[in-house]
Amino acid sequence: MPDALLVSDRFTIPKAYAGKTIWLNFEGVNYASQVWVNGKNIGATKGAFVRSVFDISSVAIPGKEAVLAVLVSPQPHPGNPHEHTLANGMGPNGGVSAMDGPTFLYAMGWDWIPAIRDRDTGIWQKVFLSATGSGRSQRPADNHRCATAQPGCSRGRHSGDGAKPH
Repeated sequence: MPDALLVSDRFTIPKAYAGKTIWLNFEGVNYASQVWVNGKNIGATKGAFVRSVFDISSVAIPGKEAVLAVLVSPQPHPGNPHEHTLANGMGPNGGVSAMDGPTFLYAMGWDWIPAIRDRDTGIWQKVFLSATGSGRSQRPADNHRCATAQPGCSRGRHSGDGAKPH
């Protein structure tokens, strides 16, 4: 199991976000993370299925490049990362990983599913920017842009299914 993974990327804050509150949205990080933008720690996430939104207005300048760094930590109860093979046998099962959520059981290896050594640690959903007027809203504006290169999300307008962060 890795102790942590460092993920980083560069992106440009849209000029159209001038005078607005700029939000950095995470739709899924497995399992916990510390987040920095332009060298400033802006917050943390915890829980693979928790969406997080951070106000980055104080560190992001519209029309300028920003640097994102995310230190991702694995789930706290990963169990034994024994790889199930014919030679190694089944080994202990992953009941302890259910303490972090029942969906983690499959990552331990189960019947025909081989063990996933890092327990799917990483950013597994979209990371994108959005902007609102000067106050915080329950859901940042529909006009959002992807912050990082990832499946289903281009560096232009969000190309996903239209789902909004909550």
